[in-house]
This record gives sequence, structure tokens and C-alpha cells, in this order.
Amino acid sequence: MRSKRDELVGNRLALVGAIVYLLEWAVIIVVAAPGPFSPDTNLDTVIDSYAKGAAGQALFASWFSLVLLGRIAFAVGVRDPLRKSRELPLVDFAVGAMIVSVILEIAAYAVAAAAGSLAKNGADPAAVAALNDAAFWLNLAIFTPLGVFVAMSSLAMLRSGLFPSWLCWLGLVSGTIALVGGVISGPAIGTSSSGISDALTTIGVVGFWIWMLGTGILLFRRAGQSRPEIARDARATTQ
Repeated sequence: MRSKRDELVGNRLALVGAIVYLLEWAVIIVVAAPGPFSPDTNLDTVIDSYAKGAAGQALFASWFSLVLLGRIAFAVGVRDPLRKSRELPLVDFAVGAMIVSVILEIAAYAVAAAAGSLAKNGADPAAVAALNDAAFWLNLAIFTPLGVFVAMSSLAMLRSGLFPSWLCWLGLVSGTIALVGGVISGPAIGTSSSGISDALTTIGVVGFWIWMLGTGILLFRRAGQSRPEIARDARATTQ
């Protein structure tokens, strides 16, 4: 008997977007870029690190403005098979949250690059510190909308019945953990709870990567087929 999951129509955009996004590691691994630093970091350390790593920060700002768009491509790819579903408003909201997270992250790296440029050119330390603080808080704000995207998309996927339950629950749990970590990360700065918020956001992001690749691969494997073709394949398998 054909199940609801046999009706899933995939696309290649989700996996391509995931791969483009993960290309951020091509620069992270080989380029040293300092910051942004916590506001309670010694100012001399902040200035010296930004001055020495200005070139790396500039490369980060340029590279991330490209590869982070892969996250939006992935989000649109997840939305595509749900566009005729009752869950479309929920996944539309999720895509909006992803766009917000990408904007915040690109802005964080751009502001950090500006701090590096000022430090390298001997600008007023107070100006560098102000830009570092701005980049730090922009970066901290990424995790909440990212968690919202993962959790809400996974909920829409689960309610649609088109996706494997394990994949949906992985996203729900990972997204919720990232969301909670992002919400408490600000108040936790400088307290004993900062380690907890860091652990939550790390676990949430790693879970997001696994869920993203699993979803992308599933949709890629179902790409290029219409619903009638998928139905015929399912019947042929059961015969």
C-alpha cells in the first residue's frame, strides 16, 4: 500500500544550498580571523587581535556574504514540496526566520571586518571596542531565528506526513535546543550559565547540520519526479 511519504516530490536546490553553505569551512579551516570577542575581554587583547587578523576578517566578510546565501536556498528547497500543503504558512514563517538569521550573520562579519580595519590603521580603541561589541551581539542573535527555522520547518514536515518521522523529530529537537540556547545566551553572558548556553547552541547547530544534510539528500533523491511517477514507482515496488 502506498503511504503519504511516497507522494514527496523533491528538488536539487535544498542539497545544493546546504553544500554551498557548508563551504564556509573552506575558509574557517585555513584562515585565522579573530572575534568577535565577548564585551568583558581585555581591550588590549581585542585591539591586538583585530589588528593582526584584519585580512582574515575582511575575507570572512566577503566569503560569508556569498556562502551563507546557501542557507536561504536550502530553506526555499524545504518549502518547495510543502507549497501545496496546509502547512505552507508555517514553513513560510520559517523561511522568513532563516532570512533574518542570514542577515544577522553577514552583518556580524561585516562589522567585525570594520573593527579589524580600524584596529589595523591605529584608530581610537574605543571605536574598535564599540564595533566588536556590535558584532558580538549580532552574532549572538543568530541562533534564535535559526532555531525557529529548524523547529518550525520540521514541524511542518512532520504534520505534512511527507517526510520520515525520525528526520522531523531530529529537526524539532535540534531547533528547539538552538532556540533555547539563543534566548538565554544574552542574559548568560558573564555568568556561570554561559557554558550552558554555549553547549545548547553548539548541540543545536550540529543537529541542524545533520538534519539539513539528511533533508537535502532525501529531496535530491526525489528530484525530477512528478507525483504520478512516484506513485508508479511505489506500486512497482510493492508488486
